[in-house]
Amino acid sequence: MVILGRLVFLATLAGLAQGEDAESWKSINDDFLARNRELSDVVELPSGLQYKVLGSSPDGGASPTSASAVTLEYTGHAVDGTKVESAHRVGVSLDAVLPGMAEALQLMRQGDKWEVYLPPSLGYGTEGTEEVRGDSALIFQVELVEVSSPSPPEEDQSPPEEDKSIAGLFQRIPRFAKFLLAFVAMVALQGLLGSSGRAANGAKSVPLASVTGKPENPHVFFDILIGSSKEPARIEFELFQSLVPKTCENFRALCTGEKGNALMFKGSIFHRIIPGFMCQGGDFTMGNGTGGKSIYGARFPDEWENGRVDHQVPGLLSMANAGPDTNGSQFFITLAPTNWLDGRHVVFGRVVSGMETVKAMEKLGDQRGRVASKVLIADCGELKSKAT
Repeated sequence: MVILGRLVFLATLAGLAQGEDAESWKSINDDFLARNRELSDVVELPSGLQYKVLGSSPDGGASPTSASAVTLEYTGHAVDGTKVESAHRVGVSLDAVLPGMAEALQLMRQGDKWEVYLPPSLGYGTEGTEEVRGDSALIFQVELVEVSSPSPPEEDQSPPEEDKSIAGLFQRIPRFAKFLLAFVAMVALQGLLGSSGRAANGAKSVPLASVTGKPENPHVFFDILIGSSKEPARIEFELFQSLVPKTCENFRALCTGEKGNALMFKGSIFHRIIPGFMCQGGDFTMGNGTGGKSIYGARFPDEWENGRVDHQVPGLLSMANAGPDTNGSQFFITLAPTNWLDGRHVVFGRVVSGMETVKAMEKLGDQRGRVASKVLIADCGELKSKAT
């Protein structure tokens, strides 16, 4: 019945899409993603990427990194049925695919088959391409056939002639490269127009060491209860006040509850945990990733004015969002470097003690984000007052 309902919904969307104006088309795609995230077999990540596991490698193959080359089999289409691309055993590097595909592939293992759903911000954005309308959600069926590292350049190898290099690239990835160029052009245009685009927000990367250990940085804590345990385990965080003061103040106040019990992490859960990726929490209104609220109202903008810290190590605190400038109360703790999120999610703190508790939490998750036992924030607060 679930499959039939999905097919009926897609067929309905295809009919509605004919001749729709831009605003109606955006609404249709938003509606698809909203309905899709409610399905029990669909996982939604902090970036808005959604996926469903169709099949897993029995031997637990390797996962690619941002520097890997991969061999894929895939088909893709928009919600109205417009074909995006299909290929049989094509070889690509991860920097030659759409941002959402790159994110998904780094979570997959060799031999996995997934259905991946890209929101427009991780696909072709508001501009679209010649084949695909702007604000289109995209659906890909992807099999990760092989993972390999790129060959290191030889010291004495002469560079290929430019026309041969381009021809060779387009022979291997005939339309992915075109889509990449279209995406880069779109981002460049957004930058010229002053857009706060997620892939090119203009914020420079700053060293992690430059924002840690400052006396004005607040220190806050979570006391975590895992499963039936009655003894909480503490995680302490340092917040990067000098870099992102508004984001830090939101998190600090939600730890102390000084804005009222309705605006507090205490009693909420970590609703999504994906080993090797992240632990996500902060939805104290719904408890399932669809709710939450900031101390400033429902949402507040991304803070890029002072630069950004990249997702370079485990144990970083970063804001979950539903697109540019949609920060609320949901956050995640990284379990590994997640560089594909740089410039898309605001890093605002780090774990300074209790990483062993985070690791214990990690063991309770699966690749769909499901949590085997309840992970509860039993108490939270501030350990170190901000400097005056």
